[in-house]
Amino acid sequence: MIFQTKRFSAAWDTWMFYHQGVIYLYYLITEHSPGEGVGCATSRDGVHFTDHGMVIEASDKMEFYLGTGAVWKSPEFERDGWFFCNYSEWRRDEDRLRQTILFARSKDLLKWEKLGDQAAFLPDTFWYREYQDEGARWDCIFPLKRQDGSYWGYWTAAPQNGPGVGFGESLDGLTWRAMPSREIHLGPFALEREVEAGAACCHDGKYYLMVGCYPHPDGVGIYTADSPQGPFYPQEKGFALFSNRSHMHGYFPRFVWLGEEMLVNFHQVYREENGKGRFYTALAPLKKACFEEGILRLKWWMGNDCLLGAPLDSIQKECVLEGPLAQAWELSLENGESVRIMRVEDGKIRFERGSGDVEEEIQKDLPENCGKEARLLVGGALTELYVGEYFVTSYTLRAPLRSAEIPAGLTCLALERVK
Repeated sequence: MIFQTKRFSAAWDTWMFYHQGVIYLYYLITEHSPGEGVGCATSRDGVHFTDHGMVIEASDKMEFYLGTGAVWKSPEFERDGWFFCNYSEWRRDEDRLRQTILFARSKDLLKWEKLGDQAAFLPDTFWYREYQDEGARWDCIFPLKRQDGSYWGYWTAAPQNGPGVGFGESLDGLTWRAMPSREIHLGPFALEREVEAGAACCHDGKYYLMVGCYPHPDGVGIYTADSPQGPFYPQEKGFALFSNRSHMHGYFPRFVWLGEEMLVNFHQVYREENGKGRFYTALAPLKKACFEEGILRLKWWMGNDCLLGAPLDSIQKECVLEGPLAQAWELSLENGESVRIMRVEDGKIRFERGSGDVEEEIQKDLPENCGKEARLLVGGALTELYVGEYFVTSYTLRAPLRSAEIPAGLTCLALERVK
């Protein structure tokens, strides 16, 4: 909604790093496959971005696709000034495909020097499956800094004993040691064959792990533990970050620290493809990570206030609807269809098509004092719903918004067209 690369026809996962007042947004380039390289865009306000294009390109050894990564500082950063990142490539080992985690380093976060095969991190086959025909994955280390400057790491992997995530440590930020997969009680994801490790953080001694699951309606779930080594359990309230039953509206959130402030970024997914089977995507507005009584929730980030403008006389493609959700909101789309947004029993929020078919329904277990006022951001076909300051879910319309039947007390504001 706030950034979409124009240099490439399609992109997917996003991750961020903040340094000296600049947000570096990295995105996976996916024009022809699940990944061909990494692009970068920069911003000083978290809303307006300058696209720098490709910063890491796949090698000639890659056979299938390049996978997502993350960025972190060398433990000796004050002395050596190096930033590190990881990414992956599916490569052929004789006649079998194996995913390999690779590393690069940079002094300015834009020009990256690949560290070559000698720094590659391969699956530890004692704990994890190795090859694609075994259902293996080995991708996307998200580092969690320890007090001594070294790192724990969580990544997407296929443990030998069933679905789970990869886990290990690095003392120097580059040489990683795989350890047994952490005990994780998958709960709603327990029947799925594969999950993806997105990002982890620690707050007040409690550890939070965001785990993605492509085919599941919840999309991404939050797991908690009292130790970085687990065991992890589904968060008791607000487990699901999205409602992706009818479409993958949003996916793969990551943590980013802006000084002492912890934010979350993720991408929204259009329903249209680029002609080669790759969905168009856009960066969602950043969210504030809020921890209340041990529950991680996402809230409106005040940096997004610059998106809001003067009241509009009529609904436009880019707008914000604000008001109580006591009555159903009726949205009319440019393709002649309609969408109804409403509260139902037990505080659930439902998205229905005009035919009455329920497309999405999500239970957030929001605090009782969150208020009744709701806010719907609309940017073309992409929307985001908040109740009070709390993020509820993303929802991709089947066509841009044309008009709305506005219940009493609902106002319409301009949404700045972000470029």
